[in-house]
Amino acid sequence: MLNTVRKTLEMPHHGEGHFFPIMHALHRATNMYFERHKFQAKSERHMLHHVDIAEFRNLLVEPVRTVYHNLYGGDGFVDKTPGKDGIVAIPHMQKVFPTMRVIYAQRRGLEVIRSAVLKFPQADFRTHCEIWRDCVMSWKESRERLRCAFFEVDQFDLHHYPELVTARLSTFLELSEEQSEKMLGFFRSDRPQSSGALNEVPRSIDELDWSAEQIDIFREVCGEAMEACGYSETASYYSDAKLAERSNT
Repeated sequence: MLNTVRKTLEMPHHGEGHFFPIMHALHRATNMYFERHKFQAKSERHMLHHVDIAEFRNLLVEPVRTVYHNLYGGDGFVDKTPGKDGIVAIPHMQKVFPTMRVIYAQRRGLEVIRSAVLKFPQADFRTHCEIWRDCVMSWKESRERLRCAFFEVDQFDLHHYPELVTARLSTFLELSEEQSEKMLGFFRSDRPQSSGALNEVPRSIDELDWSAEQIDIFREVCGEAMEACGYSETASYYSDAKLAERSNT
Protein backbone atom coordinates (compact mmCIF):
# COMPACT_ATOMS: atom_id res chain seq x y z
CA MET A 1 0.00 0.00 0.00
CA LEU A 2 2.81 2.41 0.89
CA ASN A 3 4.66 1.80 -2.35
CA THR A 4 1.53 2.07 -4.47
CA VAL A 5 0.36 5.33 -2.90
CA ARG A 6 3.76 7.02 -2.95
CA LYS A 7 4.43 5.97 -6.58
CA THR A 8 0.97 7.11 -7.64
CA LEU A 9 1.17 10.47 -5.88
CA GLU A 10 4.93 10.85 -6.38
CA MET A 11 5.34 12.16 -2.85
CA PRO A 12 8.44 12.00 -0.62
CA HIS A 13 8.60 9.19 1.92
CA HIS A 14 10.77 6.79 3.87
CA GLY A 15 10.32 3.03 4.05
CA GLU A 16 8.75 3.51 7.47
CA GLY A 17 8.38 6.63 9.59
CA HIS A 18 8.15 5.73 13.29
CA PHE A 19 8.30 9.39 14.34
CA PHE A 20 4.75 10.68 14.71
CA PRO A 21 3.94 8.41 17.70
CA ILE A 22 6.05 10.91 19.64
CA MET A 23 2.94 13.12 19.76
CA HIS A 24 1.13 10.50 21.84
CA ALA A 25 4.20 10.04 24.04
CA LEU A 26 4.49 13.80 24.61
CA HIS A 27 0.82 14.14 25.49
CA ARG A 28 1.00 11.19 27.84
CA ALA A 29 4.14 12.54 29.54
CA THR A 30 2.51 15.96 29.91
CA ASN A 31 -0.61 14.48 31.46
CA MET A 32 1.46 12.38 33.86
CA TYR A 33 3.53 15.40 34.92
CA PHE A 34 0.50 17.56 35.65
CA GLU A 35 -1.16 14.68 37.48
CA ARG A 36 1.90 14.06 39.67
CA HIS A 37 2.14 17.77 40.53
CA LYS A 38 -1.54 18.54 40.87
CA PHE A 39 -1.05 19.39 44.57
CA GLN A 40 1.47 22.13 43.69
CA ALA A 41 -0.79 23.34 40.88
CA LYS A 42 -3.57 24.12 43.37
CA SER A 43 -1.70 27.05 44.86
CA GLU A 44 -1.68 30.38 43.05
CA ARG A 45 1.76 31.00 44.60
CA HIS A 46 3.22 28.38 42.25
CA MET A 47 3.89 29.05 38.60
CA LEU A 48 2.45 25.67 37.63
CA HIS A 49 -0.98 26.86 38.77
CA HIS A 50 -0.96 29.38 35.91
CA VAL A 51 0.09 26.96 33.15
CA ASP A 52 -2.86 25.66 31.10
CA ILE A 53 -2.27 22.03 30.15
CA ALA A 54 -4.32 22.26 26.95
CA GLU A 55 -2.42 25.33 25.78
CA PHE A 56 0.86 23.64 26.60
CA ARG A 57 -0.08 20.58 24.54
CA ASN A 58 -0.83 22.88 21.61
CA LEU A 59 2.72 24.20 21.81
CA LEU A 60 4.00 20.69 21.06
CA VAL A 61 2.47 20.75 17.59
CA GLU A 62 4.88 23.15 15.91
CA PRO A 63 8.20 21.35 16.60
CA VAL A 64 6.77 18.06 15.31
CA ARG A 65 5.40 19.74 12.19
CA THR A 66 8.76 21.45 11.65
CA VAL A 67 10.58 18.11 11.61
CA TYR A 68 8.35 16.88 8.77
CA HIS A 69 8.61 20.12 6.82
CA ASN A 70 12.40 20.10 7.13
CA LEU A 71 12.54 16.54 5.80
CA TYR A 72 9.82 16.61 3.15
CA GLY A 73 8.96 20.23 2.41
CA GLY A 74 5.48 21.62 2.70
CA ASP A 75 3.73 19.88 -0.21
CA GLY A 76 2.91 16.62 1.50
CA PHE A 77 4.45 13.23 2.15
CA VAL A 78 3.52 9.59 2.64
CA ASP A 79 4.18 7.88 5.97
CA LYS A 80 3.88 4.25 6.99
CA THR A 81 4.18 3.57 10.71
CA PRO A 82 2.83 0.11 11.58
CA GLY A 83 1.92 -1.22 15.01
CA LYS A 84 -0.13 -0.16 17.98
CA ASP A 85 2.03 2.88 18.80
CA GLY A 86 1.34 4.37 15.41
CA ILE A 87 -2.38 3.61 15.56
CA VAL A 88 -3.03 5.18 18.96
CA ALA A 89 -1.03 8.26 17.93
CA ILE A 90 -3.13 9.00 14.83
CA PRO A 91 -5.74 11.15 16.66
CA HIS A 92 -2.94 13.24 18.19
CA MET A 93 -1.53 13.99 14.74
CA GLN A 94 -4.70 15.76 13.65
CA LYS A 95 -3.52 19.03 15.18
CA VAL A 96 -0.16 18.69 13.44
CA PHE A 97 -1.73 18.02 10.04
CA PRO A 98 -5.48 18.77 10.15
CA THR A 99 -5.98 17.88 6.47
CA MET A 100 -4.14 14.56 6.63
CA ARG A 101 -5.77 11.44 5.21
CA VAL A 102 -5.39 8.06 6.86
CA ILE A 103 -5.34 4.71 5.07
CA TYR A 104 -5.72 1.82 7.48
CA ALA A 105 -4.84 -1.63 6.09
CA GLN A 106 -5.77 -4.78 7.97
CA ARG A 107 -5.65 -8.54 7.59
CA ARG A 108 -7.30 -11.44 9.38
CA GLY A 109 -5.50 -12.73 12.44
CA LEU A 110 -4.93 -16.21 11.01
CA GLU A 111 -2.93 -14.89 8.07
CA VAL A 112 -1.07 -12.20 10.02
CA ILE A 113 0.10 -14.54 12.77
CA ARG A 114 0.95 -17.35 10.38
CA SER A 115 3.17 -14.91 8.48
CA ALA A 116 4.64 -13.27 11.59
CA VAL A 117 5.70 -16.62 13.08
CA LEU A 118 7.88 -17.21 10.03
CA LYS A 119 9.15 -13.64 9.71
CA PHE A 120 9.88 -13.09 13.40
CA PRO A 121 10.61 -16.53 14.90
CA GLN A 122 12.30 -14.95 17.92
CA ALA A 123 8.89 -13.93 19.34
CA ASP A 124 6.63 -16.55 20.90
CA PHE A 125 3.23 -17.42 19.48
CA ARG A 126 1.24 -15.64 22.20
CA THR A 127 3.17 -12.40 21.59
CA HIS A 128 2.26 -12.48 17.89
CA CYS A 129 -1.38 -12.98 18.84
CA GLU A 130 -1.28 -10.07 21.29
CA ILE A 131 0.31 -7.74 18.74
CA TRP A 132 -2.43 -8.40 16.18
CA ARG A 133 -5.21 -8.07 18.75
CA ASP A 134 -3.80 -4.82 20.13
CA CYS A 135 -3.50 -3.30 16.66
CA VAL A 136 -7.02 -4.02 15.45
CA MET A 137 -8.66 -3.07 18.73
CA SER A 138 -6.59 0.12 18.99
CA TRP A 139 -7.79 1.12 15.54
CA LYS A 140 -11.42 0.75 16.58
CA GLU A 141 -10.76 3.14 19.48
CA SER A 142 -8.70 5.62 17.47
CA ARG A 143 -11.18 5.68 14.60
CA GLU A 144 -13.88 7.09 16.89
CA ARG A 145 -11.66 10.11 17.64
CA LEU A 146 -10.80 10.99 14.06
CA ARG A 147 -12.05 14.19 12.45
CA CYS A 148 -9.82 13.74 9.41
CA ALA A 149 -10.73 11.56 6.44
CA PHE A 150 -9.84 7.87 6.70
CA PHE A 151 -10.07 4.82 4.46
CA GLU A 152 -10.18 1.21 5.65
CA VAL A 153 -9.08 -1.68 3.46
CA ASP A 154 -8.64 -5.38 4.09
CA GLN A 155 -5.83 -7.16 2.32
CA PHE A 156 -8.28 -9.88 1.28
CA ASP A 157 -10.21 -7.32 -0.76
CA LEU A 158 -7.05 -5.72 -2.12
CA HIS A 159 -5.90 -9.12 -3.33
CA HIS A 160 -9.20 -10.33 -4.76
CA TYR A 161 -10.88 -7.10 -5.85
CA PRO A 162 -8.12 -4.64 -6.84
CA GLU A 163 -10.39 -2.79 -9.30
CA LEU A 164 -13.02 -2.09 -6.64
CA VAL A 165 -10.44 -1.04 -4.02
CA THR A 166 -8.69 1.19 -6.54
CA ALA A 167 -11.94 2.90 -7.49
CA ARG A 168 -12.79 3.66 -3.88
CA LEU A 169 -9.25 4.68 -3.00
CA SER A 170 -9.10 6.95 -6.04
CA THR A 171 -12.21 8.76 -4.84
CA PHE A 172 -10.77 9.02 -1.34
CA LEU A 173 -7.49 10.50 -2.60
CA GLU A 174 -9.14 12.54 -5.36
CA LEU A 175 -6.97 10.97 -8.03
CA SER A 176 -7.09 11.87 -11.68
CA GLU A 177 -8.07 9.20 -14.18
CA GLU A 178 -4.43 8.79 -15.13
CA GLN A 179 -3.38 8.40 -11.50
CA SER A 180 -6.17 5.88 -10.91
CA GLU A 181 -4.99 3.77 -13.84
CA LYS A 182 -1.42 3.93 -12.53
CA MET A 183 -2.57 2.82 -9.08
CA LEU A 184 -4.49 -0.16 -10.47
CA GLY A 185 -1.44 -1.14 -12.49
CA PHE A 186 0.73 -1.04 -9.39
CA PHE A 187 -1.75 -3.13 -7.41
CA ARG A 188 -1.85 -5.71 -10.17
CA SER A 189 1.90 -5.91 -10.77
CA ASP A 190 3.31 -5.23 -7.30
CA ARG A 191 1.41 -7.88 -5.41
CA PRO A 192 0.51 -6.99 -1.80
CA GLN A 193 2.65 -8.63 0.84
CA SER A 194 1.40 -12.16 1.31
CA SER A 195 4.44 -14.04 2.61
CA GLY A 196 4.93 -15.58 -0.80
CA ALA A 197 2.28 -18.24 -1.45
CA LEU A 198 1.79 -18.89 2.26
CA ASN A 199 -1.50 -17.00 2.56
CA GLU A 200 -2.50 -16.89 -1.10
CA VAL A 201 -5.71 -18.79 -0.34
CA PRO A 202 -7.67 -18.36 2.93
CA ARG A 203 -7.60 -21.48 5.06
CA SER A 204 -9.53 -22.56 8.11
CA ILE A 205 -7.77 -22.66 11.45
CA ASP A 206 -7.80 -26.47 11.38
CA GLU A 207 -5.80 -26.47 8.12
CA LEU A 208 -2.92 -24.44 9.54
CA ASP A 209 0.26 -26.01 10.88
CA TRP A 210 -0.62 -24.98 14.44
CA SER A 211 -0.67 -27.24 17.45
CA ALA A 212 -3.78 -27.65 19.59
CA GLU A 213 -2.10 -25.47 22.22
CA GLN A 214 -1.46 -22.70 19.69
CA ILE A 215 -5.05 -22.82 18.50
CA ASP A 216 -6.22 -22.48 22.10
CA ILE A 217 -3.91 -19.49 22.61
CA PHE A 218 -5.15 -17.85 19.42
CA ARG A 219 -8.77 -18.23 20.45
CA GLU A 220 -8.04 -16.99 23.96
CA VAL A 221 -6.13 -13.90 22.84
CA CYS A 222 -7.71 -13.07 19.48
CA GLY A 223 -11.21 -14.50 19.69
CA GLU A 224 -12.94 -11.28 20.73
CA ALA A 225 -11.03 -9.20 18.18
CA MET A 226 -11.78 -11.69 15.40
CA GLU A 227 -15.49 -11.44 16.19
CA ALA A 228 -15.38 -7.64 16.43
CA CYS A 229 -13.77 -7.44 12.99
CA GLY A 230 -16.24 -9.85 11.40
CA TYR A 231 -13.67 -12.56 10.71
CA SER A 232 -14.26 -16.31 10.77
CA GLU A 233 -11.95 -19.22 11.51
CA THR A 234 -13.01 -20.87 8.27
CA ALA A 235 -11.86 -20.67 4.67
CA SER A 236 -14.60 -18.12 4.00
CA TYR A 237 -12.37 -15.52 5.77
CA TYR A 238 -15.35 -13.40 6.88
CA SER A 239 -18.09 -14.43 9.29
CA ASP A 240 -21.60 -15.13 7.98
CA ALA A 241 -22.84 -11.87 9.51
CA LYS A 242 -20.01 -9.91 7.86
CA LEU A 243 -20.64 -11.58 4.51
CA ALA A 244 -24.31 -10.59 4.72
CA GLU A 245 -23.34 -7.03 5.57
CA ARG A 246 -20.90 -6.87 2.68
CA SER A 247 -23.47 -8.20 0.22
CA ASN A 248 -25.73 -5.29 1.13
CA THR A 249 -23.01 -2.70 0.48
